[in-house]
Amino acid sequence: MSFYSKARKLERISELKIQWSLANQCNLRCGYCHPELYKGDNPFPELEKLTKAFDNLNILSESYDSIILEITGGEPTYSQNLQLIIAGNSNPKIKYQLVSNGYADISWWATIKSKLSQIQLTYHNGTDFDHFFDVVQELKNLNPTILLPISPDNWNKQITVYETLRP
Repeated sequence: MSFYSKARKLERISELKIQWSLANQCNLRCGYCHPELYKGDNPFPELEKLTKAFDNLNILSESYDSIILEITGGEPTYSQNLQLIIAGNSNPKIKYQLVSNGYADISWWATIKSKLSQIQLTYHNGTDFDHFFDVVQELKNLNPTILLPISPDNWNKQITVYETLRP
């Protein structure tokens, strides 16, 4: 039996999950992150190129009940073009998930929050906690997953952040 005839006998996959590291631009330079995640030599795509990629994703979605697209970086909210694409996409089969440090201003998040199915936010010691807290509040209906990288030198600060954010 050939590969193709075997493949046709497989059950249809109803959900496709894609994890896309869109660029390696980030507003932070964390010691625990590999430089490949923030060095900036793979910038966010221009709007035309990003539009073409998402057009292809829309075509791909015809073969599935849903596509879960998890977008990582670098920092995805660095890209205004990504915000435009997500906000403008009306395909209900595509579910967006972001992994972010919450960098973008509240209006960036407000524009796309109705399109997100999940959000993972990482609070990095030394960043603006008030802004991070505001982002968490803006996205609270998504039940965001909050990550708090802890090391011996920031233990007490991160515990305070945890105690402030926990339900």
